[in-house]
Amino acid sequence: MKLAVIGVLFLGAIGVLIWMAVDTIPVVAIQDVKARKDLGVCRIDDGVIHSIEKPADPLEFTIRAESNPQILLAVRTPRTQPDNFKIGNKVSVKGIYDAGQGKFVADELMTKCPSRYEASKMPAEGSPASEPAPVAQKVP
Repeated sequence: MKLAVIGVLFLGAIGVLIWMAVDTIPVVAIQDVKARKDLGVCRIDDGVIHSIEKPADPLEFTIRAESNPQILLAVRTPRTQPDNFKIGNKVSVKGIYDAGQGKFVADELMTKCPSRYEASKMPAEGSPASEPAPVAQKVP
């Protein structure tokens, strides 16, 4: 009986792993989006906001490849503009490339603020800059 339960659990786990592998959304580079017309829904994670053409209704902007600033892709989304949506910030978009319009139509948009991911500029504890300055003492 125990062996049957373990077998069912094992097969269930294998089924879930297969389902997750089949249901994943491919992550592609900007330069590959226009080249591959059969992509369907995909995610672009290597984008940097290059320009903002229309700030709302719908939001339209252009992203550039992080590794090559000459590679650009126009993006349109019905989403509202996030607070940290600024030129030069990293952006991730999920959607589909519309070859007829020459635009990536995004249904998800996520920006990454570079300042949140930079190392702290504070000196490390124990370094000379982090120790308190000596106090001047009055000599008699």
